[in-house]
Amino acid sequence: MLIQLLATCLPNFLDEKYYNPELKALVKSGKAEVIEVNKKIKIDKDTIYIERIINTDTQTNVRYKIVEEPGWSFSNIALALYDEKGKKQYQGGGSSGKLWGEDGIISYERIDKASKEIRIKLEWYDRVGEVSIPIKNEVGK
Repeated sequence: MLIQLLATCLPNFLDEKYYNPELKALVKSGKAEVIEVNKKIKIDKDTIYIERIINTDTQTNVRYKIVEEPGWSFSNIALALYDEKGKKQYQGGGSSGKLWGEDGIISYERIDKASKEIRIKLEWYDRVGEVSIPIKNEVGK
């Protein structure tokens, strides 16, 4: 049992910053740009940490972590990404459960390279929250 638990946690531990080795390789090769965000959305006793944005040519990836109280489940489809014009980006993603909550990445359609700000909104039943993230001009180049 312990070996199985370690085997499922180890890959995420090794690529904790980018969540998967493919994104890590793109960042190392200069084909993806990282924007450190370090903002949080506090909902009741739970906290969703937006750690970083990783932009590739085709995707905007949001690296997140959730520290939650037992009793409610979170679906990463509850996090929506909007560009500065209010256009909602469509998504897919992956996550893994942890003792303290959840750890994951959500991949969206690539935001417009001219965007100066994005918004991440949490909409999960009656729970709502939002965080705005300024995007530096270098993203659009």
